[in-house]
Amino acid sequence: MAAASATAGHASGHMALHAIVVGLMSQRGLFYGWVVLAAAATVVAFGQGSIFSLGVFLKPLEESMHWSRSAISTTALINWFAMGAGSFCWGALSTASVAAS
Repeated sequence: MAAASATAGHASGHMALHAIVVGLMSQRGLFYGWVVLAAAATVVAFGQGSIFSLGVFLKPLEESMHWSRSAISTTALINWFAMGAGSFCWGALSTASVAAS
């Protein structure tokens, strides 16, 4: 029963947000692409903020987990290398999928 009401609440919240966006677009003549751009920029900002926040959490991680700064930084470095290598893989896959279509 609670799950059904939670789903109904989520659906009604989604419909309310949709109604607000459509209402703003029709009143102001807002192009939907700008809404998509704003949403994408927000997601990218949160993503980049979480990637570059290691400096903020370095000392608390070191103190609470009893890890050395070099171990934490090495893990971050490995993550950066993996993202760099992964970007080449995703770029090749993206190019191949565009060329195939």
